[in-house]
Amino acid sequence: MLNLNGASTFQAQVISLTNATLNNAGTFTSLGDVRDATVFDNTINSSGTSTFNNSGTYVQNSGALATTIGVAFNNTGTLNAQSGRVTLGGGGTSSGTFTSSAGAIIEFSG
Repeated sequence: MLNLNGASTFQAQVISLTNATLNNAGTFTSLGDVRDATVFDNTINSSGTSTFNNSGTYVQNSGALATTIGVAFNNTGTLNAQSGRVTLGGGGTSSGTFTSSAGAIIEFSG
C-alpha cells in the first residue's frame, strides 16, 4: 500500500502494481515525458488485483501525451484533465468529479 497525502508528480513512464493499493489524498499530477526528443506516455498497470483510490485531486497535464490507468480507479475526489489524454481502463467506481479542459480527453474503456 502506498499512501500519498501531499503533492506527487508522475513522470516515470510506468508504475507497476502487484496486488497493491495506491491511495491519493493529495494532488497527483501526471506529466508527459520527453527526453532526447523521445516521447514517453505514462502507464499505471497491474499484475494481480490492484487499485488506485483517489480521494484528492488527480491532474492530467501531459501536453499531447497520454496516461493509461489499467487498474481499478475509485474516484471520490476530482480528476482534472488539463491537457493530454487519460484513459481509465481498469474499471472502478466514482462519486467524485471529472473535469476536462478544451482539448483534453478523459476516456473510459474498462
